[in-house]
Amino acid sequence: MESPEDKRLQAALFGTDPRELSLEFPTGYTVTANTDGCLASAQRALYGDQKTWFQAEVIVNNLRAEAQSRMTTDRDHRAAMARWTHCTGRPSGSRPQKQDRAVADRCRRESGLAEIEARLEPALLAEVRAERRGQLRTYEQLRSVALRRAQNLAGATGLLEAPGGGPTR
Repeated sequence: MESPEDKRLQAALFGTDPRELSLEFPTGYTVTANTDGCLASAQRALYGDQKTWFQAEVIVNNLRAEAQSRMTTDRDHRAAMARWTHCTGRPSGSRPQKQDRAVADRCRRESGLAEIEARLEPALLAEVRAERRGQLRTYEQLRSVALRRAQNLAGATGLLEAPGGGPTR
C-alpha cells in the first residue's frame, strides 16, 4: 500500500487525474498521460508541444507491438499458434500465471511459430513504419529540437563541461 507521501510524490511527478492525453491503438489498448506534474512540464519545455510529443512517442514506442498484433490475422501464424498451444498443453486462449520457459521455447520451435514470426515480423514492422512515417518524422524532429534545447539549457547553466573544464556548446 502506498503511503500518503508516495502518493504526493507520484502526483507531483506524473500529475493528477483525470488524464487529459489519450491515444487508442488498433490493438484496442489505450495509453494515457496527464498534462500536469513535473514530467509534463519537462516535456513542454523540451518538446514545445506535449500533446504532439505524447502521440509521437507512444506510437514510436509501440511500432513492434502493432506489427506483432497484425500477425494474428495471418493464416500460417494462426495455425502455428494452434500447434504451439497444443504442444504446451494449454487450453486455447488460457494464460497461466507461470509457464515453463523451456517448454514454451521448445514448442515455439517445434510448432514452427518461431520461424513464422521471424519471417512475418520484419515485413509487418516495415508496413507499420511506412504507415506511421509522419509520426516517425515528427518524433525525430521533436527529439532534435529537445536535444538542442537541453544542450542550450545545460550550457547556459554550466551543467555540461568539456574535458578541459569549460562548458560545451
